[in-house]
Amino acid sequence: MKSRDGFTLLEIIVVVALFLFIFSAILGVQVASNRSWQSGYNKIIEQQEARKAMEEMVKYLRMSKPEYVAIQSDANCTSGNKISFYRFIFNQTNQSGEPGPWVGFKANPDNCRELRRYGGDVAAGGIYLAGEIERVKFMGGDCTGCNCDFTKEAACASCTSVTVDCPLIKIQIATKRPDDKEQEFALESIVNLRNYNIPSSGNVTPPNDTQSEEGEF
Repeated sequence: MKSRDGFTLLEIIVVVALFLFIFSAILGVQVASNRSWQSGYNKIIEQQEARKAMEEMVKYLRMSKPEYVAIQSDANCTSGNKISFYRFIFNQTNQSGEPGPWVGFKANPDNCRELRRYGGDVAAGGIYLAGEIERVKFMGGDCTGCNCDFTKEAACASCTSVTVDCPLIKIQIATKRPDDKEQEFALESIVNLRNYNIPSSGNVTPPNDTQSEEGEF
């Protein structure tokens, strides 16, 4: 009886096909795992940026005054609105407040999914705060029906009035990547303007789009 040496062509083809099948399965799992990891990492970065943006807006707004604030619609990015205000400076001589440099927060007009900070001490184009923004919204509370009670969401949704009687501003941020099938990440905060009861030296007009110092804002 003649002994067999080596493998037949059919055996080699079967082994190669089996190897390719196993390799493809392992590669598919690896690719899916990498995609899942990248998606999770992007989500973490997105949420961290949104939290930092909220912290920065609260920090700046908290030290302003109601008469220094203007909440306006955003013609470029309809997914939210914008806010501009003067920072508060305390005048020790006459024990009153004075408007300092202006600050503004809104979506980038060239990319509405990007939130930026603008201001008198910031270069044209503003400073990047957060990306993947679904919407950013600012609300005052001194409107009929809202009455400084932000639990009345429908009545307060379009309110832009901030006064000494209601020195509160509600901020909402929602982020979501276009390819993300999960629920959006949402943050909200109610800011109390701490200097509302300190008198201002003279009449102050809040910053708005018509002022030359605001530039593109």
